[in-house]
Amino acid sequence: MADRNFSSSALVSTSIGSRSVFLGRAGHGSLGFGFKALGKSFGLGRSSRRNVAICSVGIAEVLTDAIKNVVLEDDSAKQQGLELLDSFSRLPDTSQVGVLGGSLLGWIYLTAKPGVFLGAVDAYFLAPVQAVLDRALGRRGLKRSDFVVGQKLGEGSFGTVYAGAILPKDFQQEQGIGKRSRRLEEYQGYKKFQKVTLKKVKMDVEGALESGEMEEWFNYRMARAAPDVCADFLGSFVADSTRGQFVEGGKWLVWKYEGDSTLADFMKDRRFPENLAEPLLGRSREKDPLKRKALTIRKILREILVALKKMHATGIVHRDVKPANLVVTNKAKLKFIDFGAATDLRVGKNYVPERGMLDPDYCPPELFVMPEETPRPPPAPIAALLSPILWQLNSPDLFDMYSVGIIFLQMASPNLRTPVAVEVMKKELSEVNFDLKAWRKRTRLRPNLELLELGAGRGWELASRLVCERRKRLSAAAALRHPYFLSF
Repeated sequence: MADRNFSSSALVSTSIGSRSVFLGRAGHGSLGFGFKALGKSFGLGRSSRRNVAICSVGIAEVLTDAIKNVVLEDDSAKQQGLELLDSFSRLPDTSQVGVLGGSLLGWIYLTAKPGVFLGAVDAYFLAPVQAVLDRALGRRGLKRSDFVVGQKLGEGSFGTVYAGAILPKDFQQEQGIGKRSRRLEEYQGYKKFQKVTLKKVKMDVEGALESGEMEEWFNYRMARAAPDVCADFLGSFVADSTRGQFVEGGKWLVWKYEGDSTLADFMKDRRFPENLAEPLLGRSREKDPLKRKALTIRKILREILVALKKMHATGIVHRDVKPANLVVTNKAKLKFIDFGAATDLRVGKNYVPERGMLDPDYCPPELFVMPEETPRPPPAPIAALLSPILWQLNSPDLFDMYSVGIIFLQMASPNLRTPVAVEVMKKELSEVNFDLKAWRKRTRLRPNLELLELGAGRGWELASRLVCERRKRLSAAAALRHPYFLSF
């Protein structure tokens, strides 16, 4: 099936190339008639069709000369190609137009979201190249003795996250008493060690190992497709012995250290969003405190949407978008973490129709990224070929957008940030069929949404297009075009 994918792509380029080359070989008359027929099919006038044909003559001459001058190791292959072009030249003009039109439509389909053609390039070229480069750089050969574990940063259902460092080659980690490994602070010059973030997969929790393997796969995938969207992934290893935090057979994931605070950490601070104003905005000339808060929130929202737009363009839906899964780097950039619940709907990776991993505080009302009656995905090449149809019919990327809307509301209104408030809001929203405007009129939470009312209430309008029923929700790309990002 992989060969079929590439055959389709080859057919597109061959058909388009054949058209141009044949027209040069067969003569200008055939060229003119072929393109005039194509012009008629698009409703062009006589003068426009004549211009198309004249322009095509020049193009054909250039392409013909180029092909004649091509140096191929196998002359028979070159001759076979020219014979194929000559056969194409003998087709009636209408058939030539049909081939061109079909090739064009095929190319549009193969490059439509989530990108069948780019997916084939990624799976059969970029992924192997990445693996070779990682092995050359030592990323696929990480081992327990390469690292020292520092303080605990956080804990989730399937893993515990630690700060850590890569030990220089001239240091020995094994020194210690019994099974206690040396602490990071016990190494001389530890402040100069390269910092990393390590995640210990909870091997005794059902589903944790599978989640860890999915997270590793998606981090490699994102490193190829959109490296600026997530933290720089260094690789994984399995502990070969029990010492300190390491348990023999335990799986660990490693990222380059980019920061130890998430958006959730900043939002817990009463000074939010002022605590991120200067890192994100710099020394802004805006003196109005209210507008400065609004600008900070808008900046955060834009970064989240830009990241999701890139992620969704590759066919990946995160499915666990929340403040705790957005790390704020030391360079004041927001990056996504924790891809254990993500699904790649280009190939059906980590997608089971009747299953879904989600956070009830941020998940949308539909609960599942795809309708429950959606069948299990076929083999990856077939799933990839069908993915543009699936994407058009179901818009799975809108699953993440509801979560973005909830984050947007929480950033704007402090009294919506507590777990109790989120639970009450979700219950109230369900009672009004997730109509945010209706909810605002009857909610008991009395949120202060003045930050969303700036700029003729465009922030509130955008929030209403995110926290709503799926069919009314905006995609990340559409949300970025909303007037809110041009207001105040």
